[in-house]
Amino acid sequence: EDIRLLPPASCLGWEDGNWRVASYWTPAYPDQLLRRPQKWYDQQIHGTLRAAVERMVRPNLLYGISLSSGIDSRWIAAILSEIRPDTRAFTFVGTGTPDIDLEIASKVAALTGLQHHRLALSPGFLAEHAERITYIADGMHSFVDSQEFPLSMEIGNHVDVAVGGFMGS
Repeated sequence: EDIRLLPPASCLGWEDGNWRVASYWTPAYPDQLLRRPQKWYDQQIHGTLRAAVERMVRPNLLYGISLSSGIDSRWIAAILSEIRPDTRAFTFVGTGTPDIDLEIASKVAALTGLQHHRLALSPGFLAEHAERITYIADGMHSFVDSQEFPLSMEIGNHVDVAVGGFMGS
């Protein structure tokens, strides 16, 4: 009842008996966008993502990626395979039905040379973890891709660092 979300980049404060919402950041948008060739945008995305992955990787740690059919995990897997060829890929599948994630992830793992592991989800997986997922995300996360929270912990049983795309597919 009377619960609302704060706008992005804002703080809630109490001042003189009143609640106050203050923004601490406003993005700057250009007045006009320059038209560039598609290849320029591709290079920007790849360069930025590669730099982020390079900043994340540390020596002497074994990495594992939650590899699905999503473009975000496929890009990260390709970059990780160049930087850390010993990275392991994990794909989570349900029971009894063909799985497009497994099919595509298997192809990506083969093309990148990543060791690929298939981890099965129980039929009651989300029900078993719903309370924990809600607690971790403070109720602020959609259940559409919420399996990533407990699955990252499962990946962590096999590697030092669990990596995934952030639901960008």
